[in-house]
Amino acid sequence: MVFVVPESLGAETRASLQDALATQLELVNTQLVLLTLPPAAETPAIEQRVLSGKELAHEHAALGVLWLDPRPTDHWFIYAMDAAGERIVVRPLLVRQESMAAAAEAVAMIARGAAEALLHGEPVAGEPAEIHIVEAPLPPPPPAPTPEPGMLRLAAGYCGNTFAAKVPWQSGVSVSAGWFASTGPFLIAGYAILAEDRVGSDVVLALTRHPITLGGGYRFHFRSLSLDSQLSVTADFLNRRTLTTPTERGIDPARTRAVIALSPAIRAELAVTPWLGLFVSLGCDVLLNNFEYVSQATDPAQTVLSPHALRLLTQAGVAILR
Repeated sequence: MVFVVPESLGAETRASLQDALATQLELVNTQLVLLTLPPAAETPAIEQRVLSGKELAHEHAALGVLWLDPRPTDHWFIYAMDAAGERIVVRPLLVRQESMAAAAEAVAMIARGAAEALLHGEPVAGEPAEIHIVEAPLPPPPPAPTPEPGMLRLAAGYCGNTFAAKVPWQSGVSVSAGWFASTGPFLIAGYAILAEDRVGSDVVLALTRHPITLGGGYRFHFRSLSLDSQLSVTADFLNRRTLTTPTERGIDPARTRAVIALSPAIRAELAVTPWLGLFVSLGCDVLLNNFEYVSQATDPAQTVLSPHALRLLTQAGVAILR
């Protein structure tokens, strides 16, 4: 049997109780486990005592648990329960300070009676204690997060691109529009306006480009920072006009051809306000139908322009979210 007494009872009284309990329980072949509660744990709610008692009974493989609840008056209350906590009874005891030995003996007799009853599978004698263990209801599951509505993103800024070995770094202005969520997939379309470049020495070309992109990706949002992974298809409408040639064989006619590329990119965007962001992106164009420009105005024909099959692409600017 486990018997729990408060530490405030005093060492001498606890020793007297232990002797009396051990003697009485030994008569019914029952071992005593006497536990002392520190002052901070001496007055838990009775419901908590029951839950703790079940744990103690399991820990010590005990028949049952008893605990002593001395009051400031001359009354002690002895609570007894079986190991499963299915029945809890209380026995009041009138105690006089001048007869503590008699009180210890009375407590020991109550403990012995409880042990005998439990050994024979009988209910512990005493008045049923009023125990109201109320299990706290489980909190309702949190509501499913409401998907954030999509928003229109309009962006404009600088764009830079490597095009060919004989063409310097090309700069221009890019504009785009997209349908974005705070986190999740998005769709985007863009257009770049690039400055005209002149290429060549003997044969001089005027080169203008009109790249249009259409693609999508996935946005990851971290507080005020968003990271986008994007894959687009770019149709670069390339117009080349021959301005001068070294011979009188004539000037090649102007030609416009569409160059198709896959354009992966990553973009970081910082929200300055709920509707305004600053972004920077890095990507490349992987050409699917690259071709060279060969001038027939020279003898033999001269390769004037050989575009890169892989081009670096950067962008930076502002975005408006609505």
